Amino acid sequence: MSASKKESNLGKIFAVNSKPTATTFPELPDYIVWARFVLAVGYGIWLGTSSQSRGGAGVMFGLNFIVFVPMLYCTTFLGADSESYGTKLLFSGVFNGFALMLLIWIYFYSLDHVEDEKILSNALLSAVKGIVDSDVAEVDVADLSEPVVEDSEF
Repeated sequence: MSASKKESNLGKIFAVNSKPTATTFPELPDYIVWARFVLAVGYGIWLGTSSQSRGGAGVMFGLNFIVFVPMLYCTTFLGADSESYGTKLLFSGVFNGFALMLLIWIYFYSLDHVEDEKILSNALLSAVKGIVDSDVAEVDVADLSEPVVEDSEF
């Protein structure tokens, strides 16, 4: 893409009430996908580093944030004709942005909770060790040596 093409696209994305359509600005869904990624990274960092635990409500708000802020931008600021784009404008990059938000949230949340992670890993390790030890004690070697006889209809 040439420099003049990039400048004209940036002019289109920031032009107030430019009313783009799929024929006049076919790159708009690509810009919306990248906007969703930027929103996902920002919200994921904020959710992971905030001191309050938000859980499911924070995740649902993040999904709404990733979906509706770019759509609101397209309809109110740009005045885009969403019918000419079909579902590309509404759904492009939503699930990718949501997954990116979740990954970043988990990463930053884990960085802030090292002690809790150690407690969880020790509890899981002791539970698995207890299960493995109990399974080994219950196995009878005599049961393993008996042949399996199948009943046949013929």
